[in-house]
This record gives sequence, structure tokens and C-alpha cells, in this order.
Amino acid sequence: GGEDDGGEGDDDEGEGDGGDDDGDEGDDNNEGDGDKNVEEPIVNLKLDSILNQKIYPNPLRGDYSFRLRIAESSKADLKFIRIFNQAGKQIEWENIYFSESRIEVNLPSSLKSGTYFLQISYSNGNESSHRFVVQ
Repeated sequence: GGEDDGGEGDDDEGEGDGGDDDGDEGDDNNEGDGDKNVEEPIVNLKLDSILNQKIYPNPLRGDYSFRLRIAESSKADLKFIRIFNQAGKQIEWENIYFSESRIEVNLPSSLKSGTYFLQISYSNGNESSHRFVVQ
């Protein structure tokens, strides 16, 4: 749709966009509003440091499962979890288990050694990305 209902900050295309990241007013994240370059590598996903998530163990050594600490309040907003290899191909996971403060993800035992990326998306539009290594 070409309708803009929020007039704030829509007139500055191409001008004065040099690192003005101090304010909190840019919470719309430009979702679907003229994103021209959609071929962004998975490593450039926005990290959500507020949730203080950490994959462990990292690197994985023959276990093929990892745990992710997550705030209890964030679990209810979880939309989906995806795993990608370095080439950006999505990898299927076997099972996901939820407990009070963590998520456990079981990966297929056929997973090759290498670097992988876990992407978590939330219903409020936030995303987080985590790198992990399989040895």
C-alpha cells in the first residue's frame, strides 16, 4: 500500500541520515515501508541485546542440541525460530523444548561442522540473531 499514516520523519529520504541513532523515536523498524535491498546476509540481522540471550554450549561438539536462555516474558511473544547455514540456507531442527528460562533446540545428527545462525522472531516485530559453531 502506498498510504502513509504517520507523518513523522518521512520527509528525510537521502538527507541527514548520518548516524542519528541516539533517539528512541524510530521504533517502527521500517517494516514493509519501501525496503529496497532485501538480499541482506543473515549475519546483518538486528541483535536484540535487551533479551540477553546466549546459546550454550558453543561450540557444539557431537551433542547436536543447544540451549538458549530467554526471559520468561519473551517466550509468550515468540513467533518462530529458524536456523541457517553460512550460505543462508535454512536448516531444519528436530525438536524444540521450552522450560522456565530457556529453550532447547535439537539439531539433526547429520549436521555438518561449520558456522550456523539462529534467528528468533517475536510477534512484536523484534528479531535476534545468534551465531553458533558445530564441530
